Amino acid sequence: MKPLEGDLKTYTFEMFVDDHNIYGYVFHSPWIALNQINYRRYKNSTEKEKLLRRILIENILSFATGIDWQIEKKLSIFNIELEEVTINYKNHKMIAFKGNFKSNIGLVKSVS
Repeated sequence: MKPLEGDLKTYTFEMFVDDHNIYGYVFHSPWIALNQINYRRYKNSTEKEKLLRRILIENILSFATGIDWQIEKKLSIFNIELEEVTINYKNHKMIAFKGNFKSNIGLVKSVS
């Protein structure tokens, strides 16, 4: 994995897909899940949770690609609990989400 350089610390991420354990995650800041295209899909969707689950998986896969991690097993999202909130981003009101989810992907951060 690529280390991410901070001001004084180096953060190294170890990621893995685990077929036997489920890991819980919380969004500590609102998750901006929707771009212009999937915003329209979200507003017109009768299956909003399913759409957000797919977008979250795509975000995780994009993150993995960015740190040169090839995911070879199926990534799953369980028990997604999201609350829609309105945020002000660059003087534009946007929909974002607070909440949590569980996944079979493990993410361990070590700091040196």
